[in-house]
Amino acid sequence: ATATASHTGALAGDGDVFDAMCRKYGIVRCATLDDMIETALAFQAGRIPGGPRVAMAGYSGGAKGLFLDYAAVEGLELASLSDDTKAKLAPLLDRGLAPDNPLDTGAGLANRAGIFSEVCRIMTEDPGVDMFSMQGQLPARADDKADPKTFASVAQIGKPVITHGRMSQNITPDGRAFQEKAGVPFLQGLPEAVRALKALADYGMRRQRGIAEMAAPSQNAGFNENQFNAALIGHGIMPPKSAFAATAQAAAGEAAMIGFPVALKIISPQASHKTEIGGVALNLLDEIAVQAEADAMADRLSHIDAKAELSGFLVQEMVSGLEVIVGVREDPQFGPFMVLGLGGIYVEALKDVAFRLLPVSEQDAGDMLDDLRAKALLGAFRGAKARDRAALIRAAAGLSALFLDYRNVLSDLELNPLIVLGDGEGVRAVDVRPVERVTKQ
Repeated sequence: ATATASHTGALAGDGDVFDAMCRKYGIVRCATLDDMIETALAFQAGRIPGGPRVAMAGYSGGAKGLFLDYAAVEGLELASLSDDTKAKLAPLLDRGLAPDNPLDTGAGLANRAGIFSEVCRIMTEDPGVDMFSMQGQLPARADDKADPKTFASVAQIGKPVITHGRMSQNITPDGRAFQEKAGVPFLQGLPEAVRALKALADYGMRRQRGIAEMAAPSQNAGFNENQFNAALIGHGIMPPKSAFAATAQAAAGEAAMIGFPVALKIISPQASHKTEIGGVALNLLDEIAVQAEADAMADRLSHIDAKAELSGFLVQEMVSGLEVIVGVREDPQFGPFMVLGLGGIYVEALKDVAFRLLPVSEQDAGDMLDDLRAKALLGAFRGAKARDRAALIRAAAGLSALFLDYRNVLSDLELNPLIVLGDGEGVRAVDVRPVERVTKQ
């Protein structure tokens, strides 16, 4: 528990941390009861895809168009058919139709179950297809002429196969018996079918990656600042050149030794958010400017809180680049989690952040960056050179490992801002804020 506020905690609602938990364990979230029923039916078949690529075949051009629309909304990855597969499909389709994915076979195959089944088998066998959806509806009566072998022969290939209808229908006992014989889940409605396919894909990819367990904390004693700073560097979190000064005059001298321009920050227990009290000055060019700013910061602090304790000043080399926030803290329900996004003054204004439960691997950190709306800023953008994305990923994964080491000692650990320099130049942690865990007596 801590009384000190943090951007990390302020940005994370219960829903955000819950979503991070779902991502970690591959938990499927369903927005409606219909989605839950259809998705559960898709998973009940027991076949998990080896990849995210989906193929679809039907005998309705309208259904193909709707499938494409829903796939785009849900981010479903459509498989690219091989030239061999296309060559096999072409003579089986209605005249003038291209052997593409998703596939419209033409209405002529609606009543030619054998040929439609062969088309579906050819597509499912394509090595670039991880799972398949074929158009089909359950019969309402036992005397219906539909043959479950139409679907069973496709399912026998071994990949996840579902069927889809354009809209929901009433399912009779005879229809459920047909589904059992076919060995394929018949999903009701195209939107639900697409979301179920996306859930299968996401779960399959999450299962392949595995779920890393949290390492036991290695630091169980009190907080040692020198040891902690060395650990930061060891985990790829590099600080700028910096020096502590107890007085304004000493700050000016330290600035001269570091080299101009410099940044100056006030150090006080009452100045957690330094920018809010004017406790940060940038691009100071000489000793006179440093001493004047330090005196002004001390005056502002005393006017805000007459009892405030002035510990001194931090003088740092100026570094410029993209400002990001990387923070971790303990959630009472879900455990430790990470926030990663645009930092500095933009973190509260834009709230462009991603969340994950710890441990965060380098792959997880890369996925978090891809979740950001402003991820283009990490590349070459508006004349600025690309940022060092690889160093940022290493730093995020390093912060995850470091927090787990100090989990019994710290309740919160935040880098804001972490400056991402040009490609190959690394990162600089210009503001590191560890919050020691307070044990309730």
